[in-house]
Amino acid sequence: EITKDWLRYVCKKNGGYSIPSLNDTLYLHFKGLDKIQNLDEYTAVRSIFLEGNGLESLDGLEHCFNLRCLYAQQNMITTLSSTLPNSITVLNLSHNAICDLQSIGSLINLQTLLVDSKNNLQVKHTLTSVQYFTRATSAPHSGGDLTTLLTLQ
Repeated sequence: EITKDWLRYVCKKNGGYSIPSLNDTLYLHFKGLDKIQNLDEYTAVRSIFLEGNGLESLDGLEHCFNLRCLYAQQNMITTLSSTLPNSITVLNLSHNAICDLQSIGSLINLQTLLVDSKNNLQVKHTLTSVQYFTRATSAPHSGGDLTTLLTLQ
């Protein structure tokens, strides 16, 4: 469980600060987390590493207003949270169980989206802001139509 004290400990251990609002990066990868919580004071965070946990959802990041890069690969996420901050520009969802990207349209600043063949995507939306989209091990493509990019892969 993510407690406020545990977050402060992890921040200090990784060269961050005990004052939540001073941290711009959170290293929470490979911690066995199953839920994101108590990040409401981390409003200045720009990057969060959540790789290799047991997360089924990305709920709990709504207070991270300055979040630009979210690395949530190797989890058990099935759908995208509608409460993700729209400041996100890089989103890594590789090695999850994503089958629906319906909420991705709210990420108006998204430029790079990483998913792979482990995700069972059924895309019905177009993203005009995405510059790089990668699925499986293919090289990124320039463009914006996510449906077309998925077809190209």
